[in-house]
Amino acid sequence: MTEEQINRSIETKELKMGRWRMFSHYSISILFLFMAAAMLFYFLNDILTGRDQKVGKTWPALVLFMVVPFILGIVYIRIQRKKLRFYTVTTTQTRKELNKIIQSLAKEQKWKISFSNEKAIELKSSPGFWSGSWGELITILFDKETVLVNSICDPDERSSITSYGRNKKNIALIVEEIKNASL
Repeated sequence: MTEEQINRSIETKELKMGRWRMFSHYSISILFLFMAAAMLFYFLNDILTGRDQKVGKTWPALVLFMVVPFILGIVYIRIQRKKLRFYTVTTTQTRKELNKIIQSLAKEQKWKISFSNEKAIELKSSPGFWSGSWGELITILFDKETVLVNSICDPDERSSITSYGRNKKNIALIVEEIKNASL
């Protein structure tokens, strides 16, 4: 993560990533929107080239193959955007104490630290083929007495529509450990 991405993420409480990671994160939405655009092009091409008789017979299927992928694309954009929001935890722990908590969790959960500086830590999981997930990208940001936590399907791995609850579990584990340490 760049310093600018970290600062913007803290400011907006939404994970900011580079272009490739964003493309990967939204790839399912892009696929559905591309399908809708291709069908629209096909439909308009038939109308403009005078093949109206063909369009007259196939327009219900064409509209169906335009409308359904378009709606799915928009729905998935909203879902994927929501997944970029951070969960916020207020704590009195120092950064050193938080580092111990995170390192302990990382060891226990077999997460690997892929990036770390004074404002952020990125962890990656590699659960394996049979887990139903290609891996998760866990991002933890530090802002004064606030810790921001996010977990999404790893955009550096193969695209994945779902993590089968692993992202929620990752966030819950981190939040629970921070809250328990603050008691």
